[in-house]
Amino acid sequence: MNIVELFDWLNLSVSGVITGLCLWIKHIFDTRLATEQQKEITKLEQRFQQLLQDKEHFHRISQQTYQQMFQKKVETYDQLLQVKHQLYVFENENSMWYLYGGDDMFVEYESFIKQLIRITQLNKLHISNELDRKFMLWQTKWSAVVQRFEEIEIMVECQDNLSFEDEIERKGEAIKHFFENHHELFDDFMQQIDTDIDKEIKIRYTTK
Repeated sequence: MNIVELFDWLNLSVSGVITGLCLWIKHIFDTRLATEQQKEITKLEQRFQQLLQDKEHFHRISQQTYQQMFQKKVETYDQLLQVKHQLYVFENENSMWYLYGGDDMFVEYESFIKQLIRITQLNKLHISNELDRKFMLWQTKWSAVVQRFEEIEIMVECQDNLSFEDEIERKGEAIKHFFENHHELFDDFMQQIDTDIDKEIKIRYTTK
């Protein structure tokens, strides 16, 4: 073998080694890349499954919370409706009671009003915005009647010339003033209870 043939042989050998080495490195790189890609795909699949589970869990909680809130709304309006019916019976059986009734009638009437106020104030989250608005309008005017009652009671206690009959008469005048000037606010509030029941509760049951 002459020198030229030797160099040709060496060039071929080196080229083969380099080519083989490149192919081996490429194989290693491809294998590692495929492994890394598979790891990323696995992580994405796990993350996706977790998001699905979180969504399902949130959906179950949301449904449960909604059902609980709706049930509380039903209970709230049921209480309001019961007091409204009791008050309706009272007013029909005792026409013009604030002019001719005794102290027991004032106590009974006030008990109905206090129940309406208590139920409404404790359940602001479960009544409609419109009912809340009408409640505030009516309750503001009614608070003036309550204040007047307190003033009359103090006046009677402090003045010997005023009797229990005077107290009842003056309270009757305060109620009469409220009925003549602001009772439509109370009527609007009471009517809104029926409206909400028809709109928000009955419809909910009929569309289930």
